[in-house]
Amino acid sequence: MTNTQTTFHKPYFASRFDSEVLEFAAFTPNLEDTNQGDLIIGFRSGRAYYYPIVSAGTYIGLILAESAGRYFNANIRNLPNFEASEDLFSSTKNLVDVLLAPLVVAAS
Repeated sequence: MTNTQTTFHKPYFASRFDSEVLEFAAFTPNLEDTNQGDLIIGFRSGRAYYYPIVSAGTYIGLILAESAGRYFNANIRNLPNFEASEDLFSSTKNLVDVLLAPLVVAAS
C-alpha cells in the first residue's frame, strides 16, 4: 500500500458562510490552469473535506448562492474528495480568519 500526501497551498480566495452546516471555503487556483483549483470546505462539526480539481465557477457559485448548503449538496458534495485531517481543518480555518480579517491601518 502506497502512502500518499496531499499538499494544500495557501488559498488565494476564502469565504465564511452564514449556514447551519457550512463554516468556510478556501480555494486555491491551479498554477497551470487558473480556471480550476483545490477547494477545502469546513463544516461547523469540525470536519473539513478537500476537493481537488474543482472549477473556479463552482467556487464562485458557492459563494454567490442564496443557500450555500443547497448549492454544496447539488454541486460539490459528490465530487471526488478526501476527508481532511484535524490539523488541516484548524490551519485552514485560521488562515481563512486571517484572510478575511478587517484591515486596520494605524493613523500617523
